[in-house]
Order: sequence, then C-alpha cells, then structure tokens
Amino acid sequence: MKTTNTYAYTQTGANLADFASVQILWSVSAWKNSGQGSYLLYLRAAADVLSGLCQPVEREGKEHGEGVSVDYAINQHNALNGSQYCMQLYSGSYGAELLNRIVEGAVVLVSEFSLTATALSELVNVVVEGMGWMGYASRMDFHVNGRAISRGVPSNAHIAKWAEVLLPFADTANKEALNELIRRTSGDESNNQYYRGGRLFWVNDYLAHIGSHYCVWAKAISTRTVGGESGNGENPKGYYMGAGTCFLTHHGKEYEGIQPVWDWQRLPGTTVEQVPNFKWPNTAWGVNMWGSHDFAGGVSDGKRTLLSMELSRKNVTHAYKTVMATDDRVTCMGTGIDTRSVMFPVVTCVNQCIARGPVRYLTIDNQEHTLEQGSLTADNIQAVYHDGFVYTLAYFRSRPTVTIEVKSRSGAWSDININGSPYTVTLPVFSLCIHHQKGENGSYCYSVSPSEDLLDRALLPTATVFEAGMANEHIVYDGEAVMVSCFDAELTRRWAQEAGHGFYPEQPCVYIAEQQDAQVKLTCADPTQTLENLAFVIKADERGTPLVRLVVRLPQGDERGRSVTVNFLID
Repeated sequence: MKTTNTYAYTQTGANLADFASVQILWSVSAWKNSGQGSYLLYLRAAADVLSGLCQPVEREGKEHGEGVSVDYAINQHNALNGSQYCMQLYSGSYGAELLNRIVEGAVVLVSEFSLTATALSELVNVVVEGMGWMGYASRMDFHVNGRAISRGVPSNAHIAKWAEVLLPFADTANKEALNELIRRTSGDESNNQYYRGGRLFWVNDYLAHIGSHYCVWAKAISTRTVGGESGNGENPKGYYMGAGTCFLTHHGKEYEGIQPVWDWQRLPGTTVEQVPNFKWPNTAWGVNMWGSHDFAGGVSDGKRTLLSMELSRKNVTHAYKTVMATDDRVTCMGTGIDTRSVMFPVVTCVNQCIARGPVRYLTIDNQEHTLEQGSLTADNIQAVYHDGFVYTLAYFRSRPTVTIEVKSRSGAWSDININGSPYTVTLPVFSLCIHHQKGENGSYCYSVSPSEDLLDRALLPTATVFEAGMANEHIVYDGEAVMVSCFDAELTRRWAQEAGHGFYPEQPCVYIAEQQDAQVKLTCADPTQTLENLAFVIKADERGTPLVRLVVRLPQGDERGRSVTVNFLID
C-alpha cells in the first residue's frame, strides 16, 4: 500500500487538512485490513494535525500566516513581497475547505482520537466570530473567496452544517450564535441579535457590518495584505479587488452571477483610471495585489465600524479612502486623490450591481425623475434610489458630476476563468459613478441607506461631515459618537489648535469617541500596525498647548492592529 504521512509536511491550512483527511482514510483502512495497531499512530497523527489547524497561527511563524488567524479569519496563499508575506483573506474558499475537513474529522474521530477540547472551542470561534460575519442572505462576500469568485455564485449554506455539528461543543453564548447562524443561512436576516453591528478583521484589513436591514463588506489593502490572486487561469481581472471595494446587500441577489459581465475597472468602492483596452497586470498567486502604504485598517466599537487606507495604484495616487458603517447607513469618503498623471478619466464607482426595477433620482431642486434604461450624466443630482438603497451624494468643495447607468452587459464565464462556460451571459446592470477632475486633491463623499422609497432617506441630512478645510482627516458624527480617520496628525494638530478643539490624536490613527455626560468611551487602533502607544490630547490651553494627554497602550505581536477601548473623564 502506498501511503502518505503527516510527520513531515510543508502544507498549510486547507491543503494540510486535505492531507490529514486522506491519512485518516488510509490509516483506518490499513488497520482494519491488517490488524496492525501501528497504523493507528498515523490516525492519531492526523487527528493531532486537525486539532492544530483549529488554532490561530502566527503571522510570522512557520506557516507564514496561512491558516486560522487571531482575528478568526482564514488565510491561504499569502503572497511574498520581498521578505514579507502579505495576508490573503480566503475564508470562503480555502477556509470552507479547511472547515469541511475539520468538521468531518470531528464527526468520525471519537474516544482517544477525538479533537482536543481546546481545538473544538477554537473551531467554534472560527465559525461564530469569523465565518458568521462573512455571509448574509444566503450569500458569501466576494472578498473572502479569492480567485474562486470567477467560478460562480458563492453561498454560505455550508455554515449551517458546521454550526449543527459544533452545537454540543459550544458554551451558552456561542450556542445562541450558532442557532442564529443556522437560521440566517436559510436567508432569514429578520431578527438578528448576535450578528448585529460590526466586526473589524485587523489581520486582513477587512470590515463586515450588519445593520438592521442591510449588510456591508469592505476591503482595504496595505503593505501587509493583498486583495486576491489569479492562478490556474482563474480571476485574471481581479487587480482592483480589495482596493477599497465595498459590497452592499439586503436580499442577497444584488451581485448574483454578475462576474462575467462586470466592468472590472469599476468595482464598487474603487477609484480607478478608466483605461480603454486595459492590459491586466500579472496577479498570479497574489503578486502585485498588495497595497502601497502601511496605513490600512480600522476600528469597531460593536455598534459602529470604520475602515480606512491610503492607496496608490497605477496613476491614481495617495488616495485617502474611508468606509464608516452604522446601523442604518454607510458613509464613504475619499480625499487627497492625486490624478495629475492620468491619461484617461478617473471615476469612483459607488456601485455596480444587477439592475432590478427602474432607477429614481432626485435633483437639487427636489424634483424626482426616473431612468429605466440608458445613461445619464449630470452635476445636479443629490440622491439616487435603486433596489432598496438610497445613495445620497454629499461633497466637500463642489457638487460632483455623476453618471447613472442602466443597461444590459454581456460576457462569458470563460472570460474570467479558463474552465468557465464559453456561452454568452447577458444581464441588466445598474451603475453609479462619481467623476474626478484631473488634479492633486480629488475627493468624494456619499452615504448609502437601506430604504423602500427615495424620499424616505434622500431628504434626510447626510451624516454630518466636518470638512475642516483639509484632506487629511475623515470625520462623521452619527448623533451619538464621532468616527475619525486621521491620516496626518500634524495637520490635525494645527487645525485643532486653530479651531480651539481640546481633543485630538498626536499620530495617525482611527478612533470612535462616544461621550456620555463627563465620560468618554474611546475605541482606537493603529492602522499602520507599527506603534506601541497612541497618544491623545484631551485638554489644551487657549493657545492649543497640550495640558493633559491620554496614552493608550496598543496590542503587539499578532494582535497588532486590534481595536482597544478605554474610558476617560473630561472636565
């Protein structure tokens, strides 16, 4: 009998789980057929491997971060950029395969061959704290599927199977979450309790936020992370995935089967030069998919979630991009966008999804109009309604020129996957894009709210945006708390002193501050993942000279980038 063994291996994550699964089969078969107890050593070794795969790996350990991460996302095919491995979020593809193998093992391995109690506890955490946030309305987020997005429509149905197997091993709180997951994977998102609010996956620069009637996922990239990969003839057009991409859903079918007909230079959330006949860069196994700067990451206080980054990609450089999510609204901002080197138009794509029903829009004179087919470009549009979402267009300096488009687009799965069907697919597509003039300080600002009617939300004030006369800070106030991305602390300090504000950070960071009477709850993080502390001035004199500072100790090691919450008193 030809055998393999897990005593000497180089595989990681899902690939190692496949290896162990095969070993379980042959070792049990060999033992039953031969009666030789030595074969059970291989069974024990395979069980030990599966137990080990439930545990978080170190980013800079022997696995190079491939497997379960400390934020309970799953990474695979991490791309080597020089001497550093960049994390690739793969929970929905390789991660699903990993969990399938481990859960299968948990079912058949009993008695002395069972997975360890610690392993099973961590496996519950992976499903509850990781996978559970990456699916909504029976669909999985594109961001967590890597090159597998070119294969078809990602489903989250397998999560229910894992949850059912793991229920006996979960504590009371996690049992409630697992039962909620079982209900949710059927498509029922009507009564979420545990899965309400936000989760920031700091290892992967990834945001998931589930509101009362919608879900949003957003992905940033940094010098530590990639947005995806191509390989084996799959996903050759995925270069801009993760470069600020942002997907919205409330019924699960917003992007169903759209991949063959997508304009891949207009992925939702991205700011991209529209190059005719664009030659897609080499992205094999994650090459060239990493970000340009250290600053990428976010913060969540449970109710609110924020993700920001600085990005230079091709001729669009030094863009500060932020997504801020609350229970009923997503606010997206971009500033400092340098397009002086571009040869072709630059647009920020607000959304590009399956068109369902006519599009209604509101002009600045509060007149409502309808676009059923075709394209419209104008600078007097204040809000757009499509398929259960209202898009409200704000601005920093001048009202933006936008294009609304509803038209049929055609393509084939074989255009994005060598093994895909060559038959033409034609689908109706809605897109909304903001145009940028050529220059060094481009910007955009818009909010998206779930709604069944244009006027329900369009005339409501957009979440307050403090321009502050500069491009280095993104601030939104939701009525209870302020959410802030500070890209340049020195400019922020000057502005705070000139404006007479007594609270500001002394280094680039992201934070959420909620004041209740004389107490402030501060949740903060370091998107560069390089600092040991964050310092905030909480009291200054009339000239802006700091009188009182708050120093927040930050997590280190594999926890670097994680949010920290502190409370402090103000006068």
